[in-house]
Amino acid sequence: MNYLMLVNKNNRLNKDYVPDNLTVVKNRKGDKPNLILLLDKVVYKKFLEMVKVAYNDGYDIICDSAYRSYDYQEKLYKELLKSKKDISYLAKPGESEHQTGLCVDIAAYQKGRYVDDPRKLEKEYKWLFNNSFKFGFILRYPKGKRHITGYPYEPWHFRYVGVLAATRIMNEGITLEEYLGKVG
Repeated sequence: MNYLMLVNKNNRLNKDYVPDNLTVVKNRKGDKPNLILLLDKVVYKKFLEMVKVAYNDGYDIICDSAYRSYDYQEKLYKELLKSKKDISYLAKPGESEHQTGLCVDIAAYQKGRYVDDPRKLEKEYKWLFNNSFKFGFILRYPKGKRHITGYPYEPWHFRYVGVLAATRIMNEGITLEEYLGKVG
């Protein structure tokens, strides 16, 4: 698996792309029982390590979204278009990192209740921003980088790139595009 593969508006995946190494995500508290979440096996292992450390630090984070097929992304995109809501956060089919199985959207439990509202997860997102690189994850769409990534700030969207790349990206305050030298 190429953990540094770049998927965005300029680097699309074809409709038939499905990662080979997907495994079922089991959130510790059994959240979303009717939704099957999948991640790359290596990414899932590193995610579980991060979840354990976060929990020990007082943050009960969970996987809220992971792998999405091209067809599922297309369905989400069409539904959002019909709703006339802001579509800037949702990638078109083939342009979503979710199709790689390498990223995870984060939600949490607070006082035993499931929370996915970013306004209520600022502490969790701050912890993730400051610690996720230790497990090989980066905040994929940071503040002020839309002109590079093509997407607005998404504090919930973390992407696995490996510890070495994540550490450099974090230390230099750059995006994956900048790390790979593929800006614009």
